[in-house]
Amino acid sequence: MDAPYFLFVGNVKPNKNLSRLIRAFKKIMGHIPHKLVVVGKKDGFITGDPKVWNEITELGDRVVFTGYVEDEVLQQYYANATGLVFPSLYEGFGFPPLEAMAVGTPALVSNAASLPEVCGDAVLYFNPNDENEISACMLHLIENVDLQERLREMGAAQAQRFRWQASADQTVTLIHEVMGA
Repeated sequence: MDAPYFLFVGNVKPNKNLSRLIRAFKKIMGHIPHKLVVVGKKDGFITGDPKVWNEITELGDRVVFTGYVEDEVLQQYYANATGLVFPSLYEGFGFPPLEAMAVGTPALVSNAASLPEVCGDAVLYFNPNDENEISACMLHLIENVDLQERLREMGAAQAQRFRWQASADQTVTLIHEVMGA
């Protein structure tokens, strides 16, 4: 991708809040060169958020919908993005922010549900119900190089807390404690 871009990773179900992100992006797209890249399964528009497809097509080539991509391609999208924007209204965990942080990409994340617990202080939070706040966070990231660098560093450290080996080690430790070993 030639132009700088913000990245969204997820499906089009209403809880992912993609429609609000598109409206937030629309508010600022005349002031920035960035595109919005949406990575996720295309199916789901029938059972997903019905407004999303119309909103995406209204913005022409400024929104790129990739559909499903292989892990290696997704890794490249993460690594080359200005930032991940994750406006979810509800998540049980939230892997996309961790995946972004693991490759050093700043993440702008909803302050809802489990996301603050997962992301800690390594992301920039916004109210997922306020498209003006989402837009402001995107602009703030673009305009603040120091913030970008701080989020890259803190994000990488936060993502390390969720490595599979660390999880396995903690589980083994807990089992030993419970068994009195």
